[in-house]
Amino acid sequence: MVSAFYYTMIGAGILLAVAAVLALFTYLVRVPVLSTITDFINNEILGVLIGAENVMPFLASAMAVLSAVAATAGWAAREIGRQHGLSMG
Repeated sequence: MVSAFYYTMIGAGILLAVAAVLALFTYLVRVPVLSTITDFINNEILGVLIGAENVMPFLASAMAVLSAVAATAGWAAREIGRQHGLSMG
């Protein structure tokens, strides 16, 4: 159980970092190579799937949800890990 919460926290943190990088290098800071890559992902992949005008709100919403998931899963892993009899690995 601890392991599941731990890897949920790690996975949510990685997805949160990816969403932050996509938002950062497309909308806030222009860096030649990174912005080209993030523009392609945001405009050609996400823009086609959810609509070009919805990419930034989607990334912001994803970051909000993923941060809550990561924080909650980390808390759960820590608290369950403290209970020696409940930890199942």
